[in-house]
Amino acid sequence: MSKKIRSDVTIIGGGPGGYMAASRASQLGAKVTLVEKDELGGTCINRGCIPTKALIHVGHTISESRQLEAYNVHLDYTSLNFSSIMKEANSIAGEARGQVEAMMEASGVEVLKGVGRIVDKNTVAVSTDEEAASLIDSSNIIVATGSSPLVPPIPGVHNEGVITSDDIFNHYDQPERIVIIGAGAVGLEWGAIYNSIGSEVTIVEMMPDILPQEDEEVTMYLRDILEEDGIQIFTDSRVNEIVRMDNELTLDIEGGMKVKGDLALLATGRVPNSRGIGLEGLVEMCRGFVIVDDHMRTQTENIFAIGDVVGRGMLAHVALHEGLVAGENAAGGDALLKYDVVPRCVYTAPEIACVGLSEEEARVKIGGGVKTVRCPLRSNGRAMTMRKNKGFIKLVYQEKTREILGAQILAPNASELIEELCLSMNVKAKLEDIASTIHAHPTLSEIIWDASLRG
Repeated sequence: MSKKIRSDVTIIGGGPGGYMAASRASQLGAKVTLVEKDELGGTCINRGCIPTKALIHVGHTISESRQLEAYNVHLDYTSLNFSSIMKEANSIAGEARGQVEAMMEASGVEVLKGVGRIVDKNTVAVSTDEEAASLIDSSNIIVATGSSPLVPPIPGVHNEGVITSDDIFNHYDQPERIVIIGAGAVGLEWGAIYNSIGSEVTIVEMMPDILPQEDEEVTMYLRDILEEDGIQIFTDSRVNEIVRMDNELTLDIEGGMKVKGDLALLATGRVPNSRGIGLEGLVEMCRGFVIVDDHMRTQTENIFAIGDVVGRGMLAHVALHEGLVAGENAAGGDALLKYDVVPRCVYTAPEIACVGLSEEEARVKIGGGVKTVRCPLRSNGRAMTMRKNKGFIKLVYQEKTREILGAQILAPNASELIEELCLSMNVKAKLEDIASTIHAHPTLSEIIWDASLRG
């Protein structure tokens, strides 16, 4: 017999957007039910942002330790235990997941384990393998079902040893050679991780260059650094077939080239989890993504959607803010989300962080009156002390108003540095406002100050 529940707000999906929406709606007095079929935290905490950054931290630490040789300090990495490193990364993910669980409990959110499906605009059915479906009668519904790795239709893609970013944390053996298909953020970060621990890394990308959505000057510079570090990168290269023979994978690349590896990682993008959950006929969709307005509301007024299933920048921090907006509005508010200042970060070594428009985008969108200023990292005192002075900052600004239109940073800790520029753009600060702000010395943040003085 079905269990019946009454709720003001029901959320399907417990990733960053889902748990933030639940917390916000509950904070505003709504009775909230959160449905999650797997673990709270979504891809970000369990298989994405958190555990990968733990691994990246290990890689950065190893790279920094090797720089100690300049001071005649020598460390031995021959006993590196990759299995232990992966277990620790998964343990950190578990700690973060526990914090989300505690937050939901403290907020008074009822969490139901099971698969959620929308029956009608006011009813969600929750099914499990063990018991009959629960039916939730809900005034408002928030869809936060996330996304899944895209598996391209390459012959041989289902061979043993070909994995996605969802699978990789189950692989505790370090491959001697790994081939990564896709040179977006996910592909480059995993390439940096495996390269730092001594695996031979090859990245294959079908587009003309890595990170095809970002500023060409930044990506070209990063590519040079990655290749200097020993990562082999092939662009304009389409994989025609993957063949497995004698525990070895061979990737047949268009044009006759062959690339071999022990493991192949698919980093070819993600697709929204929007099918089979009852959205048809209730919401408008395009290529599987749910269409929403800036209040995160679909065409059915009491149904909202957030996060990767919406696709307005498939980033955890975007989902978090969409969750805040949807949670508030589902609880009777009228919040609005603006997408013009969204940082985009790639955690390689050095990191890339961008916000707003690239130089090319600004000239297309605005036309005349766009200027840029560039400042190399080699002139930064803190970077010199770290022996990490490869990189630069580029600011794109409007000549007449002196307001910043966009920024691109290639530097250590660029993901932290970009926030000053996000805030500057959000409050429409001018170059002079940054230039007149005293920055501590020596710090990497001075590169922003230095660039503003040159503009």
